[in-house]
Amino acid sequence: MIQQLRPQIIQPAMKKACPILDSLLRAGFSAYFVGGAVRDTLLGKHIHDIDIATSAQPEQVLELFLHCIPTGLQHGTVTVVQDDETYEVTTYRADAEYTDFRRPSEVVFVDELEQDLQRRDFTMNAMAIDINWKLYDPYGGQTDLHNGVLSTVGKSEERFQEDALRMLRALRFSLTYHLRMTDECQQAIWKHGRLLRHIAMERVANELSRMLQGAACADVVSQLQQSKLLSFTKEQLYIAQYQPVASLIKLDKFKQQGDASTIAESVHWSLLFLAFGMSSEQAASDLKALRLSNQLHDEVCTYLKLTEWLQANSEHTLNEALKQQWLNMLLVYPLQLLNAWLNHFQWYSPLVSELHQYHGSLAIYSLKELAVSGKHILKWCNKPAGAWVKELLHHLFIAVAAGKLPNSTDYMKEYILTRNEGDGSNEQP
Repeated sequence: MIQQLRPQIIQPAMKKACPILDSLLRAGFSAYFVGGAVRDTLLGKHIHDIDIATSAQPEQVLELFLHCIPTGLQHGTVTVVQDDETYEVTTYRADAEYTDFRRPSEVVFVDELEQDLQRRDFTMNAMAIDINWKLYDPYGGQTDLHNGVLSTVGKSEERFQEDALRMLRALRFSLTYHLRMTDECQQAIWKHGRLLRHIAMERVANELSRMLQGAACADVVSQLQQSKLLSFTKEQLYIAQYQPVASLIKLDKFKQQGDASTIAESVHWSLLFLAFGMSSEQAASDLKALRLSNQLHDEVCTYLKLTEWLQANSEHTLNEALKQQWLNMLLVYPLQLLNAWLNHFQWYSPLVSELHQYHGSLAIYSLKELAVSGKHILKWCNKPAGAWVKELLHHLFIAVAAGKLPNSTDYMKEYILTRNEGDGSNEQP
């Protein structure tokens, strides 16, 4: 199907890329916008990366444009740099037989756009727009989007057997675009889920991250539970062994905080693990298996350990003992993560809101803000260095943060000397 689109729906980013198409057309090649930019244009969503498909061979693209990066010549892709923007320009191609459930054994360059669109995963990704804003939609992608349906190009079983990662992509697209999978698509996932064991854990992690960033956690939890796909990963995951335990009402409260895409990735992962009732140790194991970064690992484990501490004290109000424990947390965990936990986990328990209020009343938040240092203490006490210095600094920090001591060098000097005299010259404080 060919349809003339209204120019009003074309976003500036796509219009800015038109000189790339124009250069290819003037050189005698055909060229179209393809992929996510076309899909998101029809949906009225903000477009990000702009991909171009062309009849030009990679070597011809390199000759035609001044600034190019040979991104993936074996797959026909050249990145063209123009006006500080990058555009992936890929030769029309057809895929040979898939031999490892992930990649074709050979990429064959072809001359026609429809041959290129035929190899794509879902109908909504198998559309193209030309330089005159005509939509080429041979597989009914626009109709599927209008009807809220996610459908594969051709038979779903064949598409998923070619590339097993497409099953996770199906979950992600259905979640982020609020689409209903066709029965054929859903049944093919149930039938061929075991093929996910052929997919690298990094790829699985990437799809999960994109799901969490683009959809409500409650919906992600529901889809993962129904599909059972995580039971078939190359390395065993704890998350596949658990049933959701977190109240979906609580997850909906989290959703009300705002756009999921603006919240840190580590918060989304923490929420996912909490929904499945996993411990920080189990989450750490899964994060390692999924090859996620050390930074993400540390952040998620911090949030989960704080939540475990909260669970252990869930029957208490914010008493002096809990306040003291919170002050000790400031000496253990990075302030940035404590602030994030207080901001993003208030939905989990009223105690977090109380902690948030108490935290805001503190005089200082780190040892760096303390008016005295270890050097001061050693000079004033005339004792050899040892663990006692760190212990005293922590004692001072907690007292100052809670407002029990003023953050004054002179006042703390007097306090330390008095304490030192009371402990005896040869005893540690």
